[in-house]
Formats: sequence, C-alpha cells, structure tokens
Amino acid sequence: MTSPETPEKRMTPVPVFVVEEHHEAFIVWHEAIRGGLLRPANRNVLLHVDAHSDMRTDCFRSPIPDSSCSAEAIEKFAYEELIISSFIIPALYQKVFYEVCWLLPPARAGSSDSGPKKGEKQYYYVRTRNEDRKAVIVQRDPFQGFTDRFWEDRSPFCFYHQTTAEPFSTESAVVLDIDLDYFSSLQTVDAFDRIEITVEEYERCRTEKYRQLNLHFRHYLEVVDGRYYLCLTPSPRSLGGKQQKRSQAEILSSLENFSRFLETNQIAPAFVDICRSRYSGYTPDPDWQFIEEYLLGQLGRLYELKVERI
Repeated sequence: MTSPETPEKRMTPVPVFVVEEHHEAFIVWHEAIRGGLLRPANRNVLLHVDAHSDMRTDCFRSPIPDSSCSAEAIEKFAYEELIISSFIIPALYQKVFYEVCWLLPPARAGSSDSGPKKGEKQYYYVRTRNEDRKAVIVQRDPFQGFTDRFWEDRSPFCFYHQTTAEPFSTESAVVLDIDLDYFSSLQTVDAFDRIEITVEEYERCRTEKYRQLNLHFRHYLEVVDGRYYLCLTPSPRSLGGKQQKRSQAEILSSLENFSRFLETNQIAPAFVDICRSRYSGYTPDPDWQFIEEYLLGQLGRLYELKVERI
C-alpha cells in the first residue's frame, strides 16, 4: 500500500461526503456541480461500489429538475421522489454522468441480475415519456455512444459491471460512489412501513376489493390493542431476509482488496460519496461504523481527504 509520504499520493484534498442512505448521493452530486467539482455533459464516470446496481427506473409525481436547479429544488426532488434504488437514472437523464461502472462484490459476479458479461459495455439512452419529464424510459442506444445528435430529449449512457479482479481505466472525471453494504450486506431486508389508520379506513381497505390501494400495493392490515394499522410492504424480495453477516476478517479482506484496486488502477476521484445504508438495513447494524472508519483510513492512505458528514 502506498504510504502517506510517497509522491504518488494525491496532495490536493479529495472531498468525501458521508450520507446515510443512497438516494442522498443525488444531492451530493448536485452540490459538487455547484461547487465546480463536476461538470455535466462531460462524459463523467460513476464508479458505483455497491452490492446492488441501483439502476431502477421510476415514474415521478414532479418533473426531473435540471442539474442547474437550486439546492432546495434538488433536495426536494431527492426526498420526495427518489428511493434508494432509483437515484442514478435521473442523474443520467440530466447528463451528470455518461458512464456507470458497477463494481460489485465477487460473490455477486455471477448473479442473474448483474446483466451482461463482466466488463462488457452496454449502450443505452434514457428519456422521459413526454414533455412533463416525470416518467423515464431506458432503451438500447442505436448510436452506440455519444453523438452530436441529441434527439427527442434522449441522454445516452453506457453501463457495465466488473469486480476488483479486472482493470479499470478512464480519461474522464471519476466520482467514487461507495455503499458500505459492498463490504457486508443483507441481500434482503424486512422492510415495511406501518401507518395508523381509522377504523373506517380499516374497513374500506378490508372490504373494497377493487380499491386502487388493493390493486397496486402489497400491504396487510393489523389490529393491535384496539388500534388499526396499514402495513405497506415494498416488494416480495424484501420480506423474510435473514442476516448474512460477514466475519470481521472477511470484511477487512474486502476493504483491503478494494484499497489495492484503487491504488493499482491509479484511480484519482474528483470526489467521493459514502453511503452507510444503516437505516434501510442493507449494511448490518453491527458493521457499518467499523467499515466506515476503516474505509476512511484506507482512503486516507491514498489521498488527502476532506471529510464532510451530511
């Protein structure tokens, strides 16, 4: 590992932003744009270090804002519209990034949801369904990359995945986007939201077969001590998760392997965002603080850091 005194170490401080949940990275990226750390439409690369791709497409109630919008508008969109798996596609639509490299854990490399073969770049475009900029669509890009012909409000991008075993290189600006669940993850979590409702609403939910809620949302009803609750469940995959806790030795090995990957490939990020994923439950509660502290220590051996916890 490169020591702090060696000339290879980057002496210009690298900003590091620590957030709780991953959709807050959307806020960080736009803060970086306002601060001059990142320029949209500049073939920027998102090195997405995560147990999950987070490339979900979604429909929104409000339009996707321009990348030049105010901090208040970006934050409002992030907290009211985005979830922890849908924050990358809107940034691609805004042309904040052109390339997404998903660095997935070696154990996930052969999983069915990781897409094409490792390192195989797939070219797509993202656009909105109509001028209201609320519903996004991702399709294969017929131009196979950047072109001067931006037609029908389409933003091209490429996506691929790899592990630390494969080399990584780019001449573009790199944003290092790290989720702590890369190092220790629960692949499923027991996620639900319990909302107290009136007895009248409880009866409607129970008896109206064709109510929109009953047709479109997984949920169940509870009565506890005479109080009535509607429990929303996000998806079948999120139920019944068992803790798949890694040993501290396994976590340390993964952290050191990642650090070697950064050093070997001479990755010099424009900035780093780190997501804890502790409230969502994807990073096991006993592990997140240890991982964060050790990760920052490893990054500090490679770069001068300027850490901000948001």
